Amino acid sequence: MAIDRAATLRNAEKLVRQGKVDAAITEYLRVVEDQPRDWNTANLLGDLYVRVGKSDKAVDQFIRIADHLCEQGFLSKGAALYKKVLKLQPDHEHALLQAGEIAAQQGFYADARAHLGAVVERRRARGDARGSAEVRIRIGSLDATDFDARIAAANARVEIDDVAGAVRDLADIATALIEKGRQPDAIKVVGQAVALAPGDEAIRARLLDVSLAIAEARFRSGMVDDGLAIAKQLIEEDPTRAAQIAALACHVAADVPDAGFAALELAADVSSGQGDWTAAAAALEQFVARVPSYTPALMRLVEVCVDGGLDAALQTAQEQLTDAYLAAGQASEARFIAEDLVTRQPSEQANIDRLRRSLELLGEADPNAIIAACINGLFPLTGTDLNGEDLTSFDGTTLAAETPAPDAPPVGSPSSEAATPVAPQSEPKGAAPDPAPIQPPAESQQRFAAPQPPSPRNARREERHGLFELSANAVDIESILEGFESPAAETRHDEPESAEVDLTIVLDDMNRPPPPTLLPPPSGDNAARTPPTIQGGDIEGVFAELRGEASRRSAMEAAEQDFRRGLALQEAGDVDGSIAALQSASEAPSLRFATASRLARIFRDRGQTSEALHWCERAVQAPAPTPHDYHALLFELAELLEAEGEIVRALAVCLELQADAGDYRDVATRVDRLAKVQARG
Repeated sequence: MAIDRAATLRNAEKLVRQGKVDAAITEYLRVVEDQPRDWNTANLLGDLYVRVGKSDKAVDQFIRIADHLCEQGFLSKGAALYKKVLKLQPDHEHALLQAGEIAAQQGFYADARAHLGAVVERRRARGDARGSAEVRIRIGSLDATDFDARIAAANARVEIDDVAGAVRDLADIATALIEKGRQPDAIKVVGQAVALAPGDEAIRARLLDVSLAIAEARFRSGMVDDGLAIAKQLIEEDPTRAAQIAALACHVAADVPDAGFAALELAADVSSGQGDWTAAAAALEQFVARVPSYTPALMRLVEVCVDGGLDAALQTAQEQLTDAYLAAGQASEARFIAEDLVTRQPSEQANIDRLRRSLELLGEADPNAIIAACINGLFPLTGTDLNGEDLTSFDGTTLAAETPAPDAPPVGSPSSEAATPVAPQSEPKGAAPDPAPIQPPAESQQRFAAPQPPSPRNARREERHGLFELSANAVDIESILEGFESPAAETRHDEPESAEVDLTIVLDDMNRPPPPTLLPPPSGDNAARTPPTIQGGDIEGVFAELRGEASRRSAMEAAEQDFRRGLALQEAGDVDGSIAALQSASEAPSLRFATASRLARIFRDRGQTSEALHWCERAVQAPAPTPHDYHALLFELAELLEAEGEIVRALAVCLELQADAGDYRDVATRVDRLAKVQARG
C-alpha cells in the first residue's frame, strides 16, 4: 500500500529537528523503499546514516545515487557523491574507479591517475595481478601524450597474455613519437615490439616504416650523416631494403637533393653490386625526374648505364647530362658529351644543337666545321670498340690496327691519309637512311684528320722527356728484318702485300755510292717520319739502325696490346689486372697520357690518393690530346694535391690552370680558397 510521501517527509523532518535521528531515518527509509528513484530523499537518508555512524549504509545510498546520476550524464553531481564515499571509505574500489573515469572524461588526468593508481595498489596488495594490469592498461589510455604510461600499459598487456594487443599499442606509440620528433625513442619502442613478436612480418614492416620516417626527418632537418647512418644500417640488415631507401631518396629529392642523392647512392651501390644494373638505373632515373638538372645524379646514371650495358638509357642520360652542363654554363663538359652523341648518332638534330650551343658558349670561331667533323666520324671517339678493326688513341692517332685488308693502301700513304672516315652506323635496320653527311672545309678536315703539332707547353715536355712518334714507314721495317734474318726468307702470310719490300733492291741501293750532293738531314717532325739515311754504303750501320727501329716498333706494339688489355680488364671488373696492364703500357711515351691519367682515376676511385697523385703527375708531364684534356687533368691534379694537404702545390697548379684556361669550372673559387689557407699557414 502506497504511503503518503509528503506527510512522511514532514514527519521525518520534525523528528530530525527534535534530535530523534533514528526515528527520522525510519521515516526516510519508508519513502526510499516506496520510491527508489527519489534521489533527494536517498541523499538525506545517506547523510543521516553518516550522522549516526552507519557509514556502510551511507555508502550504499551514495553509490546508488552516484551511479544513477552518471548514467544520466550528470557527471559533476556523480563525482561529488563518489568523493563523499571516498571520505568515508578511501579504499572503496568502485568509487575510485568511477571517480577516475569521471576525471578522465573531464580532462583532469592527474586526478584520474591518482584514483586509478590507488586501485592498482589495492589490487596488487591482495595479489590480483591481472586486475592490477587491467587498471594500468586503463591508465595508459587516459592521455595520448603520456608515452611512459602508454608503454607501461603495453607491458601490462603482456602480463595478461595479450601480446598482439601489446605489439599493436607499441607500434601506435612509435608512430606518435615520430610525429612528436622523438625518433630515437620510437626506434626503442619498435624494438620492443619486434622482441615480443620476432616473426611478425607486419611489425618488422612497421619497424622499417619507422626507421625510414626517422631517416627522412634527419635528411630534412639537415642531419644528413644521421640519416645516412640509419639508411646504411637498414641496408646492411637486409639488402632488399635498397628499394625502400631509393624511394625515400626520391621522396626527399625535390626539397633536399644533396641528402636525397647521398641516400640514393647507397641503394644504387647495392643494386650495382648485385649486378642489377636495371634497378640502379631506374632509381637514378626516378631521382633525376624529380631534380632534372642535378648533375651528380646524371653522372652516376651515365656510369651505371655504361657498366650495365644499358645503351638505350645511356643515350637519354647523356643527353640530360649535356643539358644540365649547358644550363650550368659548363660548356667544356657539355661539348665533350655532345661530340660523343653526334659522332654516334650523326642524324640526331637535337644532339647537333647541343653541340652547337656548347661550341658557341666556348667561343669557337667555326662551330660548323667542328660539327661537320663530328658527323663525318673524324673525332677519336669513333674508334673505341676493342673488338673492332681499329682502336683510336687519346691523341687522335690509330693504335696498332689489326691487319689491313690486302687491297688497303699502306699506312701513311697519301691515299690512306686522304680517305674520309665513315660515321658509325647506330640506327636499327629499317630506319630511314641518314642524310648525306656534311662535308667540312678542307682546312677543317686537315685539322681533325691528322694529329696537330704539340702546343709550346707540350713541345717542351716532349723535348724534356724524349717523347717521339713512329713514322709511317716504320710499319714495314719489322717485316724487312724478319725476311732478311730468316734462313728460308719465307714470305709472311699475315702481313699485307703493301708491306712487302724487295730486299735485293734495298741491298743494291745500299751498295751504290752516295750521290755527290746530299740534302741536309731533316729536323723536327719531318725527322720522325723519314726513313733512315744510308751513309756511304755502311751496311752494318744500316742493319743496326733497321734492327733498332724494329725493336722500337715491337715495343710499341706490345705497349698497345697492354693498353687494349688494360681497358678490357677494367671493363670486365678486373681492376688489379687492368692496373698492371696499363702500367706496362705507360712505358710507351705516346701512350703515357692515356694510361697515366686512367691509372690516376682508378687509384683515386679506390681512395689511394698518393698513388693517384703519382700517376696524375706523370700524365700531366705527357703531351695531352687536346687542351680540354690537359685542363681537366690539371684540375684533377689540384684536387689530389689539396686532398694530400699540399696546399702550396695545389695553388700553383690552379694558378697555372687559370692562366691557361681562364675561368675554368670553379678554379677561381679554388684559387681564392687555397690562397687564404696558405696565408693562414
